[in-house]
Amino acid sequence: MINRIKRLIKNGEKINVEFKSAQRGIPKSVYETVCSFLNTKGGEIILGVDDNRNILGIPKEKIENYKKDFISELNNPEKISPTVYLSVEEYTIENKKILYINIPEDSQEYKCRSE
Repeated sequence: MINRIKRLIKNGEKINVEFKSAQRGIPKSVYETVCSFLNTKGGEIILGVDDNRNILGIPKEKIENYKKDFISELNNPEKISPTVYLSVEEYTIENKKILYINIPEDSQEYKCRSE
């Protein structure tokens, strides 16, 4: 899986691949991206990588909070409706922690409340 993630980073963002630096928490735009991917052909989000393909990483002490916050928001019907469960996987690349989220295509229509 690490080789796959490295290839995704090397190839850059695409219609179904999104990078978020996430240096100050999970950006609100992540949830809009999740909805978009769920409503189309699916996609992949990598937290801890910027738009220029730089691996910034996420501080180790923040990883568990990021995971909990992400899952909580996906299970909040006021944020995403219907709610959805996605796993958040932690990987180390270039001695930096990143979070990887695979979003499958889904037949339901999802709505995301942006703030």
